Amino acid sequence: MPTLQVQARPTPGERSDQPVEIEVDEALTVLAAAIEDWAAPRQGWEFTLHEGHDFDRANNVEGELLFVAGEQTSSLLFRLEQLEAVDELESELLLRF
Repeated sequence: MPTLQVQARPTPGERSDQPVEIEVDEALTVLAAAIEDWAAPRQGWEFTLHEGHDFDRANNVEGELLFVAGEQTSSLLFRLEQLEAVDELESELLLRF
């Protein structure tokens, strides 16, 4: 089963702040890569992966898509396994849940 390296969930001191490897379905790695590839070259956009709340479970990954421009900040937080498809439309990204 493939893995994704994600940011650890902020928890009390017994867990380190080191990245965590989470086992995920192959389809989720493709969706995460598509979002990352779309956000990376765009100024003001950032996509990060985080460990979900259900520790030691496969597909326990949350995605956060963040847009910052001047005084405006917008964010979308979702469980990666809720995502059905990612489509790039000219300059826009379509996420289907």
